Amino acid sequence: DNVTWEPGIYYNFADGFRTGAFFNHYRKRINPGGTSKSKLSSWGVGILGDYSYEMTESGRTLLIGGMEVGYGELTDNSDVTDMTRTGGSVWIAGIGGLRFYFTSNFSMELDYRIKWHQYDLSGTPAKSYDFSGSTIRISVGYGLYSSEGKGDNSRL
Repeated sequence: DNVTWEPGIYYNFADGFRTGAFFNHYRKRINPGGTSKSKLSSWGVGILGDYSYEMTESGRTLLIGGMEVGYGELTDNSDVTDMTRTGGSVWIAGIGGLRFYFTSNFSMELDYRIKWHQYDLSGTPAKSYDFSGSTIRISVGYGLYSSEGKGDNSRL
């Protein structure tokens, strides 16, 4: 229900494996009940590894499966209590989807991700935010270095 911005840098190996690192940022305004409102913001860093299987002879459509792990910080800024609390947490996620290359440089990916991630914020009252669950992720990629042909190991 909200957009998470997630820029990253990745390296594709010739045997179908990809690895990389990314940064993500998320903001949301919530109304947990009554007149209280909170502004949530989160940032995180993570690493990703996946394997791609070429589904077509052209090598432009790939079936993806992989995992990601990372660390994130959540800040809860409450309007009513004028209190700001921050907490950190590690996450792990499984990923499956499709990647399509329009050109050797330009790609689009559609993933289904199952993620386990929860923040526990101390203070009075203690709060817990559970970001676990499934998401659909659509991403666009551009390879800075690429070559034409199958087995390309230099796409970013």
